[in-house]
Amino acid sequence: NTITGSEKVIITKAAGKIELEQTNGTVEYGKVSNIEIEENISNGQIDVAVTDNTIVEASIIDGKLSITGKQTGATSITLTVAETNNYTSATVQYSVIVTKADNTLTLSANSGSYTYPDGGTFEVLENTSNGKLTCDSDNKQVADCSIEGTIVTVVLGTTEGEATLTITSEATENYN
Repeated sequence: NTITGSEKVIITKAAGKIELEQTNGTVEYGKVSNIEIEENISNGQIDVAVTDNTIVEASIIDGKLSITGKQTGATSITLTVAETNNYTSATVQYSVIVTKADNTLTLSANSGSYTYPDGGTFEVLENTSNGKLTCDSDNKQVADCSIEGTIVTVVLGTTEGEATLTITSEATENYN
């Protein structure tokens, strides 16, 4: 006599897993931050969803979460690994704060000499924040200044000597 039997075997998918080197951080406005994906056990496709895409742009580049700061503020990014033949889907969340960037102010001249009564002009060549420009003198009896657009006009006073003209760009939403 031959006896046969059978057993029903059920194989379930293993739990998917995705881990980042960190789950929160900052990125400066206009800059890129890359976060290492430490584990994607299934090697499944990763979907990236940003809660507020006006604040950051995020994608997977070369196996890393790449985040570009678009506007100051805070948001979260959710990475979801798709289900595969052997693993369930998995998610991880990354919280990010976009901080203000430093403004750059470049002038066409950093010093100059003038002979009374002729003043002169110089230009603001770079103002990355596009903040409102103002000008001030530490010695208005020697020289003062005014700004129209990006042109700084040096107005000589009535006294010989030295004056330091300070050009200031106001902070803006994304720049210090």
